[in-house]
Amino acid sequence: MRKIIVLITSAFPYEKGEAFLEEEVKFVNCDILIILPLAGKGSPRELKTPVSYEVYSLPLHSRWAWFCSLLCQLFYGKLFQELRSLHQAGKLFPTAIMKSLSFLSHGGLYKKEAVKILSSIVKPGDSVCFYGYWFLLQAYIAVELKRYFGGTAVSRCHGGDLYEERNKLGVLPMRRYLIEQLDAIYTISEHGKKYLESRYQYLGKKITINRLGTEAGAHTAHSKRPTFSIVSCSWISEVKRVDRIISVLSRLPNKNIQWTHLGGGILENEMIKAAQRQLEGKIDWNITGVISHEEIMKQYADNDYNLFINLSSSEGIPVSIMEACSYGIPILATNVGGSSEIVDDGYNGFLVEKDFSDENVVSIIERVLQMNDNDYDCICRNSLLRWQEKFSAQNNYSKFYANLPFCFLKDEV
Repeated sequence: MRKIIVLITSAFPYEKGEAFLEEEVKFVNCDILIILPLAGKGSPRELKTPVSYEVYSLPLHSRWAWFCSLLCQLFYGKLFQELRSLHQAGKLFPTAIMKSLSFLSHGGLYKKEAVKILSSIVKPGDSVCFYGYWFLLQAYIAVELKRYFGGTAVSRCHGGDLYEERNKLGVLPMRRYLIEQLDAIYTISEHGKKYLESRYQYLGKKITINRLGTEAGAHTAHSKRPTFSIVSCSWISEVKRVDRIISVLSRLPNKNIQWTHLGGGILENEMIKAAQRQLEGKIDWNITGVISHEEIMKQYADNDYNLFINLSSSEGIPVSIMEACSYGIPILATNVGGSSEIVDDGYNGFLVEKDFSDENVVSIIERVLQMNDNDYDCICRNSLLRWQEKFSAQNNYSKFYANLPFCFLKDEV
C-alpha cells in the first residue's frame, strides 16, 4: 500500500508565488507527493522534500473548451444547488451567477485533465489524500478527484480564499458544496475558524486550525543604532496599503530613519513615485521589487532591522510577520484577520486599528525610538518567543502531515 498526497496549487512550484509552500513540503509525510499546479511557466524550481515527488502542470484550456464546459454545467445539479445558495444569501444576480458558472466550467476542465494524469499513477490499494492548497478551484478539484477515484479531500483556507467580503460581489463560488464534500478544512488562524463557523453551522468537526510556519531565523540580536531601520514585506497591492506606510514615514520628525520594502507587485511603480514625492530628502528608502523567498531571508539575516511594519486592510495570518518574528524583530501591524494571534500589543509589538490615523502610527514608532536598551531587547526576545511557541515550521507542518486523513481508492474507476 502506498500513501500518496496529491497537492493542487495555483502555480507552485513554478514562478515565485506560494513561497511558503517551499517550507511546508520539507515535512511531507507520505510515499509519493504529486503536485498539480493550475498554471506553470518555465521550469519548476527544485524542492527539498523527504519523499519522491512529481510535478504535472495542468494545461490551459482554450476559450472554446471553456465555453462548451460552461454550457454543460447548465444541465448539472451542482449549478442549481449553487443558485439556491446564492438566493438564500441574497446574492442571486447575473454577475454572481456567471462567476459560479465560470468556476464550475474551469473546475470541470481541470478535473478532466487531472484524471488523465493520475489514472496512470494511482492504483487500487493506494491510500490517497487530495489536498487543495486554496479554498477555491484547488479545493473543488480535490473534491471532484475524490468523487472520481475515492480517497479523501482536504483544503487549507487563508485570507482571500476565505473572507467573502474581500472578493468582488462578496461571492466565493460553491462554498456550501465544498464544505459538505471536503473531509477536513484547515484554517490558518483562530479568526478564520470563527469566521467559517459563524456562517456555516453544519461544519461539525471538519474544521481545524493548523497554522502556517517558517524556519528559524539565522540571527536574532538587534541593536538600536543611530540609523533606525524599518522593514516591510508584501506583495504591493491595494489591500497591503504600502501607500499608508509611505504616508506615515513622511510624517516622522526623526531623519535618521531607513525604510526597506521587500517585494513588488501591481502597484510597485505607483509606490516608487509616491516614495519619491513624499520621502526624498527626509529618510533613506528602498523598494526592492519582486525577489525570491531565499533573497528575503538573506535580507533579514544580513541586516539589523529594528521594526517590521504591516498596515494591511485585511489579512489571513501574515507569513511575513511570522518570518520577521523568527528573526526577533518587533512588529507594528493593523489588527485585522489573524494578526493579533501573532502580535500581542505591548509584548512583541504593537497593534493599531484598521482605520488608524497616521499620527497614531507615528507616535508608536516614536515610542520604539525612545525605548531604553533593556525594554527594546525585551520586546525583541518576546517576538522570537512568540514564533517559537506558535509558528515553527517544523512543529506546525509535521503535525499537519501526521494528521492528514487518508483513504483507499475505489477498486474500480
